[in-house]
Amino acid sequence: MKAKGWSIPPLIGTDLSELRQKYPITGAPETFLLDRQGRRFTHHVGFERGQERVVEAEIRLLLGLDPFALN
Repeated sequence: MKAKGWSIPPLIGTDLSELRQKYPITGAPETFLLDRQGRRFTHHVGFERGQERVVEAEIRLLLGLDPFALN
């Protein structure tokens, strides 16, 4: 991740086999956003510049905030 200049922090579970059972890991980097009950809300494979805005809007939705509000 450092070599590519990515600044999104990874979440790594304690048991990779358990993560693979719960979530269809298919590539790297891979982003899963979960709701408060641990259900998958969104899933992204790969990363392109600007995608952080999409992920931020999705996080804001999960938090019950306006996804398009400017900070």
